[in-house]
Amino acid sequence: MRFFLAAIFLLIFLSQSAFAQVSFDPGYIIDVQGTRKECLIENKEWLYNPTQFKYKLNNSETVIAGDLSTVKEFGVGTEQKFIRAKVEIDRSSDDLRDLSTSRNPEFSTETIFLKVLIEGEVSLYSYTESNFKRFFYQLNNESINQLVHKQYYISQ
Repeated sequence: MRFFLAAIFLLIFLSQSAFAQVSFDPGYIIDVQGTRKECLIENKEWLYNPTQFKYKLNNSETVIAGDLSTVKEFGVGTEQKFIRAKVEIDRSSDDLRDLSTSRNPEFSTETIFLKVLIEGEVSLYSYTESNFKRFFYQLNNESINQLVHKQYYISQ
């Protein structure tokens, strides 16, 4: 019986460690000089927008960190694409206990990676953090603007 339980625990442990492997998938980066480089990007299947990521050039063992100061755009296969953008973002809370009393958005200027959802004459982007999601749009290569939907508290 003990051997059977030990075998089950060993099997569970090995199956969990198999999912913990880091995979580097084919992708590309465009650096701040505008140079496109084909590379392997650590694919974390980002639930939230990254501020940095890791990549390798030409299957080398050297892992390089990419971030907002060094990369303008990166993509993993055809699945995910992120662009760096300086945007006005409203970080007002949607939590009922912490709503603003102002009806107007409270914008701050930030440089962030936006996930590309749709590209074309009108492009759509998203930015997601824990309990925070915002959408952005761009018309004909003009500046990127936030789609504003704000909940606020009325004191009456």
